[in-house]
Amino acid sequence: MTEELFNKLPTGMMAPTLTRRFHTSELSYINTTTIHRVSNTHNGNLVTVNIYFPPLTLMNIYNLENMQVEKWTADYSDTKGE
Repeated sequence: MTEELFNKLPTGMMAPTLTRRFHTSELSYINTTTIHRVSNTHNGNLVTVNIYFPPLTLMNIYNLENMQVEKWTADYSDTKGE
């Protein structure tokens, strides 16, 4: 897995700050203010498990080409067991 970290510049553009490569069984941790992209730049299969605690309620999705930001809002109203 490859993870890229970014900083948001005052102009709204995203600037890459760090690229990390992970191997089988390695872990990555980010906080809720981290802007990152995860990808599979290897030839093999990739499975990731993402755990958010507390659960995410809002996330920004950044377009690196045109500075557009899309907001994602969680909808847990259909969660079973409540």
